[in-house]
Amino acid sequence: GRDRVLSSSLILILVSPLAAYCAFPLADVVSEHRAYITLLGVAVLIATIAARMPYRLWMTVGVLVIFAGLTIDRNAIWANEQQLWEDAAQKAPAALRPHLNLGAIYQTQGGPTRAVAEYERVLSQAPNHDAALANLGSLYLDSGRLKDAEPVIRRTLQLREKLLGSGDPLVAHRLARSPELVGDAG
Repeated sequence: GRDRVLSSSLILILVSPLAAYCAFPLADVVSEHRAYITLLGVAVLIATIAARMPYRLWMTVGVLVIFAGLTIDRNAIWANEQQLWEDAAQKAPAALRPHLNLGAIYQTQGGPTRAVAEYERVLSQAPNHDAALANLGSLYLDSGRLKDAEPVIRRTLQLREKLLGSGDPLVAHRLARSPELVGDAG
């Protein structure tokens, strides 16, 4: 009975991360939703231990209060997209996705200086990141910084042509928007 429940909780705790990160490797090492099965194992383990202790009602209430507080805290962060990605960037500064997404948020919310900083951070770690290059080139064009935009857009076009075999229509459209850049686009 109880040993089987205890064994099941330990299996949930160990097997879930192994399956998520070894059997099916993913680009982002940690995402909160991938921890749910592991947390189920932890909850079962805590419940099994609590069932064997005196004052289990108070212990259960204490654990529930702690988890409720943690949930409320995370919900406040998840309620705002900018806050979510700022939190992710703070907790995983070397991860590219939070900085790319922050750049996009700043770009759409009228914060071009902050957006440029985020895209440049992505490009410092991954110089051929096509989305960061395209977004940075777009920002430069939108702000009239043609001399800065030209090499970034050309590099984006070269990378996409390598990958796709021909020019990407969205980036080509950006080139067409600026006659100064079209001169020797071929």
